[in-house]
Amino acid sequence: MDKQLYLYLPVAYSIPCYIFYIFTVYVLSLRKYRIYFGTTFFTLFKVQGIVDLLVHVSTWPALRIPFSGLFDEFFKQPSIGTGLLPTIVMFINYYCMYAHIVHLTVVTLNRLVVIALPRNYYSMWTTYLRHIIVVVLLFPITLTWHLIVAGVVFLCIPGAACGLVQNKFLGIRNSFYVFTVSLTTGAFSFVVNMVTIGFVLSQTKLRKNRAEIKLFVMTLALFAFHLVRSALQAIAYFRSDDRDLMKMVLTAMPFVIDFTCLSAPWFLLFTSNTFRKIAVKILSRSKAHVTDSSLFTKMANPGSHRS
Repeated sequence: MDKQLYLYLPVAYSIPCYIFYIFTVYVLSLRKYRIYFGTTFFTLFKVQGIVDLLVHVSTWPALRIPFSGLFDEFFKQPSIGTGLLPTIVMFINYYCMYAHIVHLTVVTLNRLVVIALPRNYYSMWTTYLRHIIVVVLLFPITLTWHLIVAGVVFLCIPGAACGLVQNKFLGIRNSFYVFTVSLTTGAFSFVVNMVTIGFVLSQTKLRKNRAEIKLFVMTLALFAFHLVRSALQAIAYFRSDDRDLMKMVLTAMPFVIDFTCLSAPWFLLFTSNTFRKIAVKILSRSKAHVTDSSLFTKMANPGSHRS
């Protein structure tokens, strides 16, 4: 396949996915539907949506376009000096990547708190959730500050490829940071998911709660995509000298990011009758009454629902 097809093909499906994701976050944010979407899961879902879109958009100038060879046609010189634009592009790319990885771990932990832990833990979780989100969004700065300090250069190797390269600073390797964060969060999320599955399998009343099970399955699917991405990051870190293997990683990574960043609203669409009915109502500007679905338990009894 021509390398530029790896650029043009994703454009065809990314734009509709962007539109649908933005529409999904908009629907979940409407105050009049707060009775359905005002839970901790959907608070995290909306934050995840913003981070997902930023990660995916930043992948274009940082990974997809350089690998496609499109820049080769515009830049003939061996290198372009360090500047504000390439530095900002790489900073945003890595910042959003770390925020995405850590926030997905919080989403996984949310499922455990909601499904398995006693109500007093859920009350504490709800109280401090906004603080947790702020910490998640600030944490990536500790891993990306060196990009701003050292700057980034856009480097073109004649006959090879172009890309963004960080100027060396204190021996810091971005690949090591990404590998470490991916491995740590992946291991933690795996343990949390196994504990949650254990609770679900051991307690009949949890297995009957279709609402929480469906949301948990969605979280498991996103975690599976994260594991694949972590595996590619590990290959890139340990086998960076193998050009053929790195080419495979650079080819596969953007498509794994597609699934990781753009699939959440589609899971919601396919599993939630309520969301589908509300979406159709908004698009058709209908005034039809929207009834709750099996994904969301009745809100008449607030104590029965903790998503």
